Amino acid sequence: MNADEPSSSRRPFRETGLVSVDLANTWDPYLDDPERLPNEQALAAFLREQGVARRPGRGDLAACRLLRDALWQVFDANSPQQLVERLDALAQGLTVTPRIEWDADRWQLTIEAKPQVPIAELLAARAVAELAHAVADQGPERIRLCGADPCREVFIDTTRNATRRFCSRRCANRVSAANYRERHATRTLRVPSDGRGEA
Repeated sequence: MNADEPSSSRRPFRETGLVSVDLANTWDPYLDDPERLPNEQALAAFLREQGVARRPGRGDLAACRLLRDALWQVFDANSPQQLVERLDALAQGLTVTPRIEWDADRWQLTIEAKPQVPIAELLAARAVAELAHAVADQGPERIRLCGADPCREVFIDTTRNATRRFCSRRCANRVSAANYRERHATRTLRVPSDGRGEA
């Protein structure tokens, strides 16, 4: 296998099936090299896993990385209002065809990019549609950034009580382990004979 080609043993690109989340999470600060889209081969693998039948060409990799940054900024908004404003700004730049379709038990707005648009805009149309549905169905406060430092991955909280704080069990376990070590270190402080605690 070419060293530049994604290995099947590596983390898959399609983890949630949502382009908005999966693309935003192609930067992983826990890795020695956080960039999960280092070249066109990696982008091609991402597209295949997302069901996009397009081959990346010149400029597509850079454009998709810029889209990733824009999506991350949406998730990193300081308030629900700012999140909606940033999502709206991203939508304004798209060449799309809105369609209203019956889906299961109600009418849904679908946003589709025209077939000839660049790959990044095709992904952007899907991402905007996904996030718009999340905002409408669950509220902008459910669109979140992971609460574990230094993670910068994103997720949409679909829990019943809106209590999810972390992007994955990996981050939840890291925070739990760090909290345990901190509590354990506090309990094991030496206590001198005069009864006063010593750091």
